Amino acid sequence: MNKRYAPLQLLGIGWYIVVAVGLGVGGGIWLDGVAGTAPLFTLLGILLGVTVALVGAFRMMIGATAPRRGSPDHEA
Repeated sequence: MNKRYAPLQLLGIGWYIVVAVGLGVGGGIWLDGVAGTAPLFTLLGILLGVTVALVGAFRMMIGATAPRRGSPDHEA
């Protein structure tokens, strides 16, 4: 990871988590309002949002911490 860009990469991961969970919760609340099934879709939205956030954040962290070609940490 390039130390200059590390804070920006971590900020991007944080925003990804916020957006994923927020969309899951918001979509669940909206679906509950349409279908009248509160809190079923809200709970499913939370679970889906958290799952997407964790998987995505994990993949982003792996990409952010992997050694780059040409860096001293990269082994040929």
